[in-house]
Amino acid sequence: MSIIISSILLALTTTLGSCAPQAAAVDPQNPTVETQPKTVSIADVAAKPAMYVEQTILVRGKLMNAGTNYFTDRRIVLTDEKGHTIEVRPWLPISRPAPSSQTRTGATLAEFLDRQVELVGSLAPRTEPTRQNEFIFSVKSAKILDA
Repeated sequence: MSIIISSILLALTTTLGSCAPQAAAVDPQNPTVETQPKTVSIADVAAKPAMYVEQTILVRGKLMNAGTNYFTDRRIVLTDEKGHTIEVRPWLPISRPAPSSQTRTGATLAEFLDRQVELVGSLAPRTEPTRQNEFIFSVKSAKILDA
């Protein structure tokens, strides 16, 4: 009986432990200092995107839809005041399900559009054959700045 209880406790501890929040990245040279993403301007990323591939960076700008329609022609970009842009992979749903007392609503992509935002993520090469030598920004976290 005690073996069964021990097995159950071990399984619960392992499962619950994997749900715990992940620790912040730590600099291996100085383990007491947490590493922060490098802040980069949109102009720098647009000029030399290959330099930032698979690096975690922080960029700030206005999130916009460069397409003609949010639902049928969506092309999300982050732009600065001088018109430099980088394409952003949508990271949130485009709409919410119909409200009910059972569902919890979350953020949608539309809530971030036409707002000043801060995005943390990394660039990745586009995989479509017609878009070689192009890059897209994958968002890990986002914050609205002009709220």
